[in-house]
Amino acid sequence: MSIKITDIILSIALGLIAIYLIHDFIVTDACLDMGGGIDPKSGLCNDENYHEQYMVVTPALLAIYFFTGLVVSVVSALVIKAVRGAKGE
Repeated sequence: MSIKITDIILSIALGLIAIYLIHDFIVTDACLDMGGGIDPKSGLCNDENYHEQYMVVTPALLAIYFFTGLVVSVVSALVIKAVRGAKGE
């Protein structure tokens, strides 16, 4: 049984959602590590003097995003394929 195009699109979407959640966690963690706080209205990181802090995207961070998206996409494609195979489609 082959993987359908809808399975690939769904797998990529799940990978992007995982990257978004990982990024949100890393940004929040980095903000708190710098001694700042997240503004609940705007979602921006402010330090103790209410200056906005920005997260720098490093090559290591991009590698984490790439690896996370790749693993989630491949695993979800295989799970979808197994579920479709179990249903007999």
